[in-house]
Amino acid sequence: MKKKIFVSITDHREDINSTIKWQIEGIKNGVNMVIIRGYDRLSDIKYICAQLNLLKKQYNFKLIINAYPTKELQKLKVDGFHFNVINMSKVIDDKVDLSDLGEIGVSVHSVEEIKLSEKISPDYALISPVFQPSCKDAVKTLGVTGLAKMIDEFYEIYNINKKNVPKVIALGGINKSNYLKLLNNYIVDGFAVMSAVKEIEFNSRKGLLNDM
Repeated sequence: MKKKIFVSITDHREDINSTIKWQIEGIKNGVNMVIIRGYDRLSDIKYICAQLNLLKKQYNFKLIINAYPTKELQKLKVDGFHFNVINMSKVIDDKVDLSDLGEIGVSVHSVEEIKLSEKISPDYALISPVFQPSCKDAVKTLGVTGLAKMIDEFYEIYNINKKNVPKVIALGGINKSNYLKLLNNYIVDGFAVMSAVKEIEFNSRKGLLNDM
């Protein structure tokens, strides 16, 4: 089985040092992309980047900032930027040159947002919510079947416009009790977690990364 992309997203509800601790543990155990999300202060983002970049020489992972690519953020040592629908629209309206920003990712929740994402041709896309997120009130979820339909929409929309289909990554409520439903799904390139990064037993024989 092709190794899947394993994304960890920072949990801004925790103390910043606790967040960094869990991201470091995830990286050491196979997380290959960290998305810094939920931090508005430049000083916090700088601090997280500095701490995680210390692992770059030893571990192979990408560090991504979920934010509009301001000049200040572009000066940081990161591997790319991630956009929600608001920043996606702003980047398109501002005609931002994304060619030198590294890996570009987007978050999508609907067909309309997939169509919007096609305008910037991202490298990867987070599709959510697959399952009920633990950090939110009850929301309408896609489930595995709905996820597959969203991925079909990606291929249809991007192929019509002769664009490369981005890698698709499942997000939302993924934890140690349901991730196996996605591991055997060959149309998914990876999956992303937030709080569940500290719940999954990476090093055990039954752990997440050993199933990949």
